[in-house]
Amino acid sequence: SGVASRLNGREIFSANGGRALLWGDVTPELMSAVDVYKASTADLIEGGTGGQIDLRTRLPFDYRDQDLHIAATGELSLGDLAQNADYAGSILVSKNFQTGIGDIGVMVDVARSRFTQLSQFFRVEPYFRTRLEGDDYYVPGGYAYGDERFQRDRTGIYGAVQWSPSDAFTLTGTFFQSRYENLSSDYGAQV
Repeated sequence: SGVASRLNGREIFSANGGRALLWGDVTPELMSAVDVYKASTADLIEGGTGGQIDLRTRLPFDYRDQDLHIAATGELSLGDLAQNADYAGSILVSKNFQTGIGDIGVMVDVARSRFTQLSQFFRVEPYFRTRLEGDDYYVPGGYAYGDERFQRDRTGIYGAVQWSPSDAFTLTGTFFQSRYENLSSDYGAQV
């Protein structure tokens, strides 16, 4: 709980109720490096009493030796109980330009995925001591059984622009967004 997470050296806020980075939001081809600091030092942003984790994403100038770079991932899975085909895919495109005002690099990454889960449950309520005909018995307060279904759709967008008017000066701007839509339903009976 005392570990702070960063994205490209900056604090990150997420919808999971805190400052922690959701690692599933970052597509595989977007990851450049993960820096782990076990203790805080003077040159780090404060806030992580137990250390810091900094996820560094790729930037357009990482591909300076290429005019155009394209990377993609794809996945298809089928759950035994859910009987639903889930997909995940992403594509990254990076392009560098040499212009009269310096080098310019542009990168875009788009990701989309669906995850479906179905589980069946049988639960026993707490046991209560019951006295029957002079003897103590422990009898459950009841039983519950049913299905729990969960489905999550995720869309992620990442964009980065770099401009280097000279070899000694580079400006970088990034945009990162991840959105979730969750659907959860339970069906069951309690006796």
